Amino acid sequence: MRRYVSYALIAIALLTIFVWAVSQFVQPILPANFNSGLILFLAALLGVLAALAAFKDVVEFFRSFAEQRNQQDGQSVSSGNIITGPVQVIYGNVTNVTLNVTYIVESNSIEFAPSVVINPTVRVGETPVPREAPVIPITLVGRVAEITVLKRILLQKSQTFGVVSLVGMGGIGKTTLATAVANDAEIEQTFSDGTLWAEFYEIPDFPKILVRWIRKLNSSAQVSESSEMSLLLEIFGLLTKGRRLLIVLDGADKGYVPNIQFIVQAIGKAIGSECRVLITSRTAYLPGVQTVLSLDLLPEREAISLLETNTGRKFTSEENAITREIAFLSGYYPLALAIAAGLLKTGEMDLTELRDRLRAQVSTEKPAELDEVRERSSSILKTLTYSYNRLSVQEQFAFRTLSVVPKGETFDMKLASIIWRMNIAETDNLLSDLVRRGLLHSADGLYRMHDLLHGYAQDLLEKSGQVEQDEARKAYSDYMVSREKLD
Repeated sequence: MRRYVSYALIAIALLTIFVWAVSQFVQPILPANFNSGLILFLAALLGVLAALAAFKDVVEFFRSFAEQRNQQDGQSVSSGNIITGPVQVIYGNVTNVTLNVTYIVESNSIEFAPSVVINPTVRVGETPVPREAPVIPITLVGRVAEITVLKRILLQKSQTFGVVSLVGMGGIGKTTLATAVANDAEIEQTFSDGTLWAEFYEIPDFPKILVRWIRKLNSSAQVSESSEMSLLLEIFGLLTKGRRLLIVLDGADKGYVPNIQFIVQAIGKAIGSECRVLITSRTAYLPGVQTVLSLDLLPEREAISLLETNTGRKFTSEENAITREIAFLSGYYPLALAIAAGLLKTGEMDLTELRDRLRAQVSTEKPAELDEVRERSSSILKTLTYSYNRLSVQEQFAFRTLSVVPKGETFDMKLASIIWRMNIAETDNLLSDLVRRGLLHSADGLYRMHDLLHGYAQDLLEKSGQVEQDEARKAYSDYMVSREKLD
């Protein structure tokens, strides 16, 4: 009844307004006591009464709308071909990804293939914080200026997705510097949603990398390397949108430029402006890179400090002249200096003998320039050869067979013992010796071989005979298969 009264009052009010409007045009012929203002007042009064009569209906309409909206937010509801709310979906080969969106689907089932372009968002609370940067305690001496500049570049505000390249020669310490920066407290605080790391020492298997990253960002996501690249990138985008991530591509060199260009472009489309990508490379200019930081050789003082730190002793004033020459003849390469320090630390060479060995590789009648030392001596290779030749037969076998582990990958004592067919005690002693000689790096029970040393060991393995190669590769393959079954 109240609703009909409000309709009648509205009709009368409209009619009254119409009468008032007509009276404005025929004012001259109307009686003198005709009051048009009173008519307008009556129209307004009737309108107010009509609004009051309809007020309860308006309130009830908005209340029912709010209740319906809350019901949609609290649970998935389906109407016809529409599913709205947080639902568990099977999306291609990806399962258990919680999305909070509205889809148009072929049926009322939550198992479907999207029939429209969608832009879902993943609940931030369900995403863990990965920290993939390796913790490799390669002694970092100096490099304060380089670390400061690289941090400043990564931390600066940018309206677009930022790609930074850290460039330098092999063995100069690019990975070490990138590792130090990625583990820096200020960097971790800024990139609070995690650090993703990928090794690019071989031709990159980008689907495999994406699958690992997706699982790191959402442990319940079931993804497959056989999935379409577009699908993997879309899922990766869902998990990274609006997040602050540091992504490191380590060892992206010249031979892989087309792959790197595709990967950088793909990542750039998937992530937002709050993320940064850091690439380490020997190639000066890579496609998609916006900022390049060149890493130079160690200054003499820092090179000598690295020798002192790795040998665990301070050189005397009488030894300074010899150590300066060793640093020079090593080309000021951190890797060559680390291996040289290993020779000194084991006591197999003293400073004078090491200097003489390095001198012999530069046969000139005049003083050598630094570029000549680099070109003629191949400092890292020569120092590495000295170190390898000083190893026992068992140690040489252990060093070269470790090259069956892919470049850049870490491994544990169990894997080494399987490859070497040794018990844990023997394996532990051998690994410790290789670390002491600078031929392996270790951290938290994991070991890693520098990519230059890996290539050297791989060449040695290929020359050692087919039987040794096959046995080492089979041992590694069997271990990986057993680990995948456990996972």
